[in-house]
Amino acid sequence: MGQDTFQSIWIQIAYWWGQVTESPLFTAVIGALVAALIAFAVPALIRWIRFQSVYSFWRPLIAEPISIIWSEYSNEHLTDGNEMIALVRKLGIKYFLSKGNALAYSTISRFLSRDIHFHAFKPFGDKTFPNHSEGNWILIGSPATNHYSRVVFKNLNDNFDMTFEIKYDESNVQIIDLENKRTYATVVDHNNCGVDYALIVRMHTTNTPSRCCLILCGASMWGVEGAAYAVTSPKIIKKVSHILPFSKDIAFLIKVDVINDVAENPEVVKIGRRQARYVRAMRKKRST
Repeated sequence: MGQDTFQSIWIQIAYWWGQVTESPLFTAVIGALVAALIAFAVPALIRWIRFQSVYSFWRPLIAEPISIIWSEYSNEHLTDGNEMIALVRKLGIKYFLSKGNALAYSTISRFLSRDIHFHAFKPFGDKTFPNHSEGNWILIGSPATNHYSRVVFKNLNDNFDMTFEIKYDESNVQIIDLENKRTYATVVDHNNCGVDYALIVRMHTTNTPSRCCLILCGASMWGVEGAAYAVTSPKIIKKVSHILPFSKDIAFLIKVDVINDVAENPEVVKIGRRQARYVRAMRKKRST
């Protein structure tokens, strides 16, 4: 095939391309492709960029199947005289969960399945959870109400230098900043307006090092509700993400506004990293 033949082919292709680009159909197709790119690809890219800090926070948790364990309450402590309570007992339901726990689970499960497309999770109550279950844990509820939160926090206090401490009884939870000697507790008026707090901890247990736990410990039900929003919020996680590359364990305190019985506007109050005691001791020994 000679040079003249190649030139002839290129001339024909150029002529055809000119005819195509002048066609209204071509213009419409290109316009539709550009519109689809703007409508779908660009928002998806922006969302992917915004969620990178959230992915880094959740990556250790979604490496294994997750058990989400909320606080269960026995119906024995319910007061008679309410139709719903009567129905619960009639149906033989032994345990139930609080409004705050239910909203927190709803937020977490929706985030896992819809936002990061992770479906290997199951819900359990702390009174009925099969503790031989493998995988990672998300604990919803404070040590005052959640058996597994209590076990994990005891493990933390025994093995780590904690920035925060949890004090609790059956009706009261206080989060204490050990550095500033400041106590954070629920302050809500009779209209269910005020402030609440929650301590969020992501850590690896010492007795099962491969297990990653996320603890949402609210001072009250609004705190745990706000904690679930916080750990799924790019805005909140971005504020603690500078710690993540350097520490697999992290704890931070958040505050939420309680407005008409709803947790709103979660914000980070303080970030605290935890160190294993033997690591801290080794560093002190080297410095001396």
